[in-house]
Amino acid sequence: MKYVLTILLLITTFTVFSQNQTLPVLKMYKGDKSVTITPLKDIDSLVHVSIVPVNLTLLDVKSITNTSATFEARILSKGEGTLGQIGYCWSTAQNPTILANKVNGSWTDSINFSNTIYSLIKNTKYYVRAYAYNELGISYSNQIEFSTLNKEDSLLESVKIGTQIWTSKNLEVSTYRNGESIRHARTPEEWQDAASKGEGAWCYYNHDPKNGEIYGKLYNWYAVNDPRELAPVGYHIASDEEWTQLTSYSEAHKNKNTDWLLQGPATILKSQTGWKDGNGNNESGFGALPGGCCLLYVSFTEIGEFGHWWTKTEEDPYFPENAWCHKIWRLSGNVVRSAIYKGQGYSVRCIKD
Repeated sequence: MKYVLTILLLITTFTVFSQNQTLPVLKMYKGDKSVTITPLKDIDSLVHVSIVPVNLTLLDVKSITNTSATFEARILSKGEGTLGQIGYCWSTAQNPTILANKVNGSWTDSINFSNTIYSLIKNTKYYVRAYAYNELGISYSNQIEFSTLNKEDSLLESVKIGTQIWTSKNLEVSTYRNGESIRHARTPEEWQDAASKGEGAWCYYNHDPKNGEIYGKLYNWYAVNDPRELAPVGYHIASDEEWTQLTSYSEAHKNKNTDWLLQGPATILKSQTGWKDGNGNNESGFGALPGGCCLLYVSFTEIGEFGHWWTKTEEDPYFPENAWCHKIWRLSGNVVRSAIYKGQGYSVRCIKD
């Protein structure tokens, strides 16, 4: 048997005899002809929620370097609403808003969030606030000021190979020599925009900073050739000729007692680990790693398989869109010289002046 429940709602008045006061009520008539009477003031307290702004606090600024800093913040109250976007905004002026610079936050638990910002200018004072949204709009936290460090960029690990002194790791700077920021392209659109403008830019492989800790940053050639200088003081980006000299030296000193696939100049340049297969012996100390590359449309590829390094040298006047690079493949002992479109993202090594 099916039962049909019919409820008729009627707002009327109800007399509270103890106080001789008339109040509006909600009468609910059920199918069994029973009536439920509830004062509207009680209903309002049950269903009505007053939303107020989010209350949040910026806890700390830590892990400060020449060009980056990590933030931590906490939500104290959602304001009876639903949390939307969270993040941080910063500026060299006080009380920054999202109209200055901003980055989204990442939840570390149910109330705390954190993130790291890059491309800051070294030895510079900044002001930062956390922000969060609910239905009432944006709310800002307290403000904290901090200053980026001013460590010497020229203190790079280096190794002598023949008559040359090379850095033993890929470059990972985010400012030019004069301290101005190199554009950090965080999206495909930003990477393509930089290339179309001939503007220097960098990114991490797959936009993951953990890859940067191993392989360094990927730069387009416009950053390599920028007059503000990408290489720290005392170094410069190696030319095509200098790379050829490195290859010639490595060919003359390669270790013959290795796998036949590695019989070539890359034998002593490759790191002993990090390649999917075909590791070298790194007798040179160069420590070449397969950091992959970033193609024009931000298609990341070849990590673990190829190492690519820009030179400062353009192909020739007839092909102004290309510059020379040198690359090493996991299953080859050779160093291959190629002309590549300047808008792609490759690793960079520096050589002593």
